[in-house]
Amino acid sequence: MDRFDRSSFLTFLGIGAGILLLRFAYDQLDTRELMWLLAPSAWGVQMATGVRQVIADAGITFPELGIMLDRSCAGGHFAIVFAGFVLWLLRQRLRADGRGLLLVCGVLVVAVPVTILANVWRVLLSLFAERIDPSHFIGSTVTMHLVIGAVIQLGLLSLAHVILRHRTQRSIRTA
Repeated sequence: MDRFDRSSFLTFLGIGAGILLLRFAYDQLDTRELMWLLAPSAWGVQMATGVRQVIADAGITFPELGIMLDRSCAGGHFAIVFAGFVLWLLRQRLRADGRGLLLVCGVLVVAVPVTILANVWRVLLSLFAERIDPSHFIGSTVTMHLVIGAVIQLGLLSLAHVILRHRTQRSIRTA
């Protein structure tokens, strides 16, 4: 019979509280304050498409493509979920290593480029999907954009799980 693991429970509560605090803080930001996520994402879209971007108060627009990246496209919620997921996967290292705060900061830093990559892929795949007109099997382009985002984000979470599981198992075998 499994015994109650107080340390894992406390780690779970700590990560959960961190996620809630970050989410609350993130929800207070407006589009201009999220340019640190939006601008690199827009740059990636611009490099991939060759279409110039226009920065406005409401977000970053691509007039030739007819799209705008705004607060809802920043991906901050995914960054928070990604960081919490990775920290949960690395929870043994949080407990075993006294440098847990350094690990938390490192995971938060890694979550940013992963989020930007997810944003760029989401926009590019949405643009591609609009060309093949998936409305007959998905419905609206908004639904399609949400589905593409969910698939990309779940794929990146799955990839993180596979990579960390492989590295963790490898480090256990060598220890």
